Order: sequence, then structure tokens, then C-alpha cells
Amino acid sequence: MKDHEKQQQTALLAYQFWMDRGCPVGSPAEDWFRAERALHSRQSEEVAADAADEAPADVAGLDPPDSAPGTTLAVAVSSR
Repeated sequence: MKDHEKQQQTALLAYQFWMDRGCPVGSPAEDWFRAERALHSRQSEEVAADAADEAPADVAGLDPPDSAPGTTLAVAVSSR
């Protein structure tokens, strides 16, 4: 998304938040930052959903082969 589009979306959402709060005087930054957080959260969720859709079936939320739910996987670590 381009910066201009991102700013427009943020401005529209901030305006909606401001209207939902009854159009108070003197707090535009509160609504702007809330809108930025909301849009960032939405984008993060979309990226995660896309990644899950593209992940192979054996890593898309399923248990790894040869393991039972709740089984601990041991990892060997060597120091060189």
C-alpha cells in the first residue's frame, strides 16, 4: 500500500472514531493513533492468514508427524 493510500485510510478511520466519540474538541492525535493501530492490526492479521493459506498442510496448524499432542520435542544444542 502506498503512503498516500495509507494516510487516506488512516484519516477516514480516525474521522469515524472521532465521530463515534461524539466529536470532542482537542484530541485528534488520540483518534489518529488509534486508527493507525487498528489498520496495522488488520494488516498483520491479513498477512498471517495469507501465510497460513500458503503453508504446506504439515505446518498449517497440524501436529508434526510422529508426535502426539502435548509431546515435547527435544532439541540438541552443541557449543563449539
